[in-house]
Amino acid sequence: MSRNPVFEGIKEEDLLKDVPVSTLRKPLLMVVGFLLLVLVVSLVFSDSLQSWVESSKVSSASLVFSDVSFVFVNGSLERLQEEYVANQHREIKACLFGRVSGSEYIIERVFFPEVLRASVVHVSSVSCPAGVLVDVHSHPVWECLASDQDVSVYKELIKEDSRTRMLVMCSRDRFGKVSI
Repeated sequence: MSRNPVFEGIKEEDLLKDVPVSTLRKPLLMVVGFLLLVLVVSLVFSDSLQSWVESSKVSSASLVFSDVSFVFVNGSLERLQEEYVANQHREIKACLFGRVSGSEYIIERVFFPEVLRASVVHVSSVSCPAGVLVDVHSHPVWECLASDQDVSVYKELIKEDSRTRMLVMCSRDRFGKVSI
């Protein structure tokens, strides 16, 4: 039997000796593992986390964002919530009317335009009538971020009236504000 030239000059007892493990190995593996975990979680849940951070929850019939607030009166919030709950199988569309006082939108009335086509992730409807203050449509639960299509529609809306706002309803009491 011939000997392998790679091991020539190495004693058998040297090959069987325990090699000391670096004291940095375990902490380094833990740090790398943690960074990989954070990366995977952020990639998988980034939209959901961003949706939660950028959206707002209705409290006492008010929806407050940093630059604007919406106050629901005359049962308008309840009507919107009822429509949302009754149509969990598809997106909804609503037109909110009322008045503006500074940066506060007082929502007095809700109108639901005719829906032409709708699914869990899309709604096509007749446009809101003139004078609408807030154009609302729903998204699947916890998907509060505006799509490119939402932003495009919003840009067109504000050309007609700069006071018009657009909201994405992403749960019974959570909304995202469409911004440019």
